[in-house]
Amino acid sequence: MKKKIKYIMNDALFFILIGRGWLSKYGELPVMGIIFFWSALIIVPTWFPLKEGLLGEYKDKCNNSNPLYRKGYFRKPSPKKNDRHILSELTGLFYRDIYVIIQLILLFLYGIYCTFQNYIDERVCLIWAFCTILPSAVIQDYYNHILRKLPFDDEDWGPFRYTSCGGSLADKFQIEYDGFNQFFQKIILNLDYFGFHYVKKYEICHESECLFFLRKRRRRQEVISIIYLKEMFYEQEKEMREIFNDFYEKQIGIGYWGTPVDCMNILCADKESSRFRILLNRPIIQEGIRFAGINAGILMDKRRLCISKAGGIWGIKRYRRMRRIILEEIFYELLSSQE
Repeated sequence: MKKKIKYIMNDALFFILIGRGWLSKYGELPVMGIIFFWSALIIVPTWFPLKEGLLGEYKDKCNNSNPLYRKGYFRKPSPKKNDRHILSELTGLFYRDIYVIIQLILLFLYGIYCTFQNYIDERVCLIWAFCTILPSAVIQDYYNHILRKLPFDDEDWGPFRYTSCGGSLADKFQIEYDGFNQFFQKIILNLDYFGFHYVKKYEICHESECLFFLRKRRRRQEVISIIYLKEMFYEQEKEMREIFNDFYEKQIGIGYWGTPVDCMNILCADKESSRFRILLNRPIIQEGIRFAGINAGILMDKRRLCISKAGGIWGIKRYRRMRRIILEEIFYELLSSQE
C-alpha cells in the first residue's frame, strides 16, 4: 500500500510540474483548461496505471482460470456477447468506476461555477484529485492482497486455461502430409531434433489420448501437449482438465513462483466440430508471471493448422516465441502456406 501511495504522489507531482511549466510558458490557463488538467490527473492513474500488480492480469478474465472469478468477486457471470463492457465486471472496480465518473462530473460542474466567478482555487482541485485517486489505490491493493493469499491448488490447468471471452479468427496454415501416421512420426522426429523429450501419455474417452513433451532451458521450461481427438466433444474437456492438473502438479509444480513455463497445447482432430472451432477462435490472454500458454489445432480432414491469436499486450513477447516454436520447430517442413 505504501508503494501505491508513493506512485500516486509521484504521478501527481509529475502532472503538476508539467502543468506549472505550461502555465509559465503560455501564461494563465482558462478555468476549464485547469479543470481538464486535473481531470487528466485523475483519469490516467485510475484507468491507465503504469503498474497494477497481479490485478492487471486477472481483472478482465471472466472464466474459471481466474481465482477471483471462481471465488465470486465478479458482479455477474461471464458476458455472452463478444464485445466488452465499458465498466469493469469486477465488483470493486465497477463501483470504483462509478465513483470516479461521478467525481469527474462534479469537478466539471465546479469548473463551470468557477468560470462564472472568474476564479479557481487549485488547492481544492488538488484535494479533490487526491480523494478521487486514493480509493482506487485502496481497491487495487485489496484485490492484489486477495490474489497473493488465494490458494492456487484448485486452478483449472486444462488446455483452454488461457482462453478469454469473446472471439477472433485464428491464424490458419495449410499443412502437407501423406497420412496420419507419417504426419505424427514427423512431428515426433521434429520434437526430438529440437530437444524435446517424451514425458507421459494419458488416455481420454472416445478413443482419444494426450502426450506430453518437455524441453528444459537454462531460464525456462517448455511443455508441449499433443491431444488427439476424433472429434471435439464437450465432455472431453473435464477429463482433459483432470489430466492437465495431474501432469502439472506432479511433473512441473503449480506454485506461482519458480522457473517460467511456456505451455503449448496442440489439438489434433479428424474433423471440425463447433466446440473445436469456438475454442480455437478465442483469443489468448496470458496470466501471472511464471506460466504462459498458446493453443493450436490441427484439422486432419482439411489439412489445416489453426493458432489462436493473442488477446492483449501482456505477455506478447512470450506468445510470439511460442508461436515461432510451433511454426518453425514442431511443424518444421510440414507447412505449405498461410491462408
